[in-house]
Amino acid sequence: MKRMWLDDLGVVGASTWCLTLVRDLWAEEVLELAGAPVVRDGSLADAERVNMIAVRPVGAAWSLAVEFNGWLGFVGNQDDLLVELSANGATACSAWSTPNNEGVVYVPAPDSVVRYHPSRRQLDGPISPAMLARMTDTGILADADDGTSLGDRMVTAISVFTGIFLDQEFLVADDWVVGVGHPDRVREAIRRSGPGSRTGSRWPDAADLRMGEQF
Repeated sequence: MKRMWLDDLGVVGASTWCLTLVRDLWAEEVLELAGAPVVRDGSLADAERVNMIAVRPVGAAWSLAVEFNGWLGFVGNQDDLLVELSANGATACSAWSTPNNEGVVYVPAPDSVVRYHPSRRQLDGPISPAMLARMTDTGILADADDGTSLGDRMVTAISVFTGIFLDQEFLVADDWVVGVGHPDRVREAIRRSGPGSRTGSRWPDAADLRMGEQF
């Protein structure tokens, strides 16, 4: 089975990352709610800097926010922010990975927080029978090891939750808006997540990402 490109982010340097999909909010609105005032148009490389968040539109209705400094704690996987992002009919879904933890959180409404734990293949939170059936049909809740990687299972969960298949081409694009994370948000992320060990990091370029197709 081809290795999932999300797994390869750790291989090429982005060992900690958080990708947040938000439906029906502009990129600038996502940054504002994240406490990250817009700095400028930028590149995904800016997301490697401390407290920086890069956001770009994905399709007609979605925005994708990216953070790479998870050793400081992620803003994008905090419940309070995801609940704010999902207000007024919007939807938020966040996936993240650190050397010691990973997960997917789906918030279709402020009073509904669903969590998928890919390492344990476990689903927690309020979920409709129809969505549970779709998750079960994909095999990512099965107890048996079918050879799928954590990245495979995370992307599958995101696809079931949002209808978006998170493709690496979304990251290779260059239409990013960049903001600086609010210190209070970052401090809260540190408090909740705990500081991890800092690792060497560089943003993978398009050639690096496509290396995953060789596995």
